[in-house]
Amino acid sequence: MNTVSLFAKHVGVFYLDIDTKKILNTIKKEKYYINHEYLKSEQSVSIEILNKPELSELKKQILNCFYQYKKEIYKIANDFIIPASWVAKFKPKTSGASHAHSNCMFSAVYYFDESSEIIFKNGLLNNLFCNPTEWNTNNCTYFEIKPKKNKLIIFPADIFHEIKPNLTKKTRYSIACNFFPVGKVGKNDSFVELQIA
Repeated sequence: MNTVSLFAKHVGVFYLDIDTKKILNTIKKEKYYINHEYLKSEQSVSIEILNKPELSELKKQILNCFYQYKKEIYKIANDFIIPASWVAKFKPKTSGASHAHSNCMFSAVYYFDESSEIIFKNGLLNNLFCNPTEWNTNNCTYFEIKPKKNKLIIFPADIFHEIKPNLTKKTRYSIACNFFPVGKVGKNDSFVELQIA
């Protein structure tokens, strides 16, 4: 039997070569606010965290991985910018609500060490569901990825995802960012050319 995988969404997984201790020392000095009152998750006040000079090498490596991802998987020629980047902070017993990212095309998360999993949810399920004999990426209702030191994941921004409870005794930090295309986007009567201000 031959099959065609239609409208597939791909999560890119990379490992960076960078000193996590220096980055952690920088982001721990940031100011944070509670962005979900019930779950008590926190986010940095700054949404341009990767523009800090101390994080320039991290930003460079993230962009290099992203350009490989968008070129090899999605065959996109456009340049991209990072319009928003921030730190997510989860103290013990806190978790992150299910959400997707708007006003961008792709998103990424960088991890410092092993911690609670990120869960991606399948938003295309029918209202009829049959239990499969074997779970795989074609029939699963969700998919978990375990953070590891220097791990970077990149994914389409419209995939809903959440963070499982932090069951460790230490605070979980990660850096997230969004990617937005510039240049010529769309075609015919939906064409627009986006420029960097």
